[in-house]
Amino acid sequence: MSGRPVQAQPDRVFYRARKFVRRNRAGIVVGGVLVALLAVIVRREISQAKNIQDERDRAVRERAAGEEVLKFVTELFQQSDPRVVPGGDTLRVSAFLARAESQAHALDDQSERQMHVYRVLGNVRASRGDYAIAESLLTLSRDIGVRTLGNEHIEVLRTERLLGLVVDQFRGEDAARPILERAVSRLLRVGGSDHPDLAAAYVELAAAVSEPDSIRALLDSALALRSRLPGTDSVETASLLDSRARERALRGRFDEAVALEQAALRVLETRLPREHPYVLSVKGNLSTWLGGSGQWQEALALAIDVLDVVRRQERTGEGLALAYERVALLEANIPGRLSSAERNLGEALRIFREAVAPEHILITSSMRNLAIVLSTDGRETAALALLDSAIARVGGNTTAEAYMTGQRVPMLVRLGRIRDAVRSAQVAAASSAQLPVGSTRAADIAYWSGLAALADGRAADAAANLQTAHRALAEAMGPRHVRAALAQCALGVALARSSSGTEARVQLLAGCPPLARWGLADPTVVRWAARAIASTLPGPSGR
Repeated sequence: MSGRPVQAQPDRVFYRARKFVRRNRAGIVVGGVLVALLAVIVRREISQAKNIQDERDRAVRERAAGEEVLKFVTELFQQSDPRVVPGGDTLRVSAFLARAESQAHALDDQSERQMHVYRVLGNVRASRGDYAIAESLLTLSRDIGVRTLGNEHIEVLRTERLLGLVVDQFRGEDAARPILERAVSRLLRVGGSDHPDLAAAYVELAAAVSEPDSIRALLDSALALRSRLPGTDSVETASLLDSRARERALRGRFDEAVALEQAALRVLETRLPREHPYVLSVKGNLSTWLGGSGQWQEALALAIDVLDVVRRQERTGEGLALAYERVALLEANIPGRLSSAERNLGEALRIFREAVAPEHILITSSMRNLAIVLSTDGRETAALALLDSAIARVGGNTTAEAYMTGQRVPMLVRLGRIRDAVRSAQVAAASSAQLPVGSTRAADIAYWSGLAALADGRAADAAANLQTAHRALAEAMGPRHVRAALAQCALGVALARSSSGTEARVQLLAGCPPLARWGLADPTVVRWAARAIASTLPGPSGR
């Protein structure tokens, strides 16, 4: 599979690299009688002849390796023939792969070929969602390659990139990022800034990064390189558009993310069948960005379509869990669908626990999401216990831990634990300076600080924080977005409590009505707002 596209995860877009063979141009020897010039020419011809011979030798080795791998796989397929092995026709794919893996040691004396076999098997295992086995096989392939070819050989680096993608799926971004960063830095050393593999490596690394500015820089580098390379594939273009959409979404600019993702989907639908994993991945991402922009019904229809296809394909693992979770999170935003959202989140969490490593952030995130749904449904005690369990799993990621601690605030307020709510808000606020520029998480933290201050009777402090939250969310997501509306409604409550009646009415009447159509609207703020509106608006006698 040397140099061919690889697919390392079934429900997500992955980026293809093409192999270019650099050929040496034969020089044109201009006649001359000077001995010095002749010596230069002879030396150059010898060097070029050696380069050509090296190129031929490399091609022969690669062809022999490919033939050996083909022979190895062919012999395995013969074992599924009942005329060769009794009962071979009942051999299932998983058993076939297990047999292939157990027999790969037969190539111990042919290290380069063995590296290719383990990489093929690891890639197949990853495509089936067998991430633990895939990680083991790809690690073995990489280590054999390092011993045989060195850690900067292009085939070793391709294996390492594939390993990084699988680790991302199985263990999460924090574990994958150093692997992919190492591959990029070594590619730069080996092939320079114009190596054709580098564009895909930049995009792969961008998928394992959470900081919007870092993502943008990596994607800019990928785009600049691809513009210099001939014959850029349209699937690669779609991959880049998809990555750009993620970068916009992390900044809260969901309308831009939607436009980019729709463009990516149009490109892919002209090249691939509608049930292709790449198409499903982009369609799922599009539904997420549509949900982020408040278009929940349209988003839910797309998400359900993806889930139905994935289930028909009888796929398991991370991809199926993500499809369930995507549907659930969209349902939770729509009034009256909390029960269905809870069921689908429970199924997603169950599959995540079976499919990925125990420490994977996807399990933690799914626990947190389920806690928020339980809280919105009025089960605060169970929700808080589940959220605290998720926080305990975060470990040394202090920023993530602080942000999730802030998410305790609405639950604690509803339980009447105001002092705990204030402390949780303070923990979250202490991490704001560490957040990436443009992240809407800082606005969330300001909102929780304002909510805790309101519950604590500090209306002026609450108004200051809620004003900050509303401005940031309105700028990032648009003034009509429900998250901006929630902050504005709460701001109206704070202003009403601080005797700013006229301004309070403006904020209440603008921010509170949209919350009636949002399933995840904070019930505490809605209740407070109803009282504030009743107290600030003129009664019948004043009209």
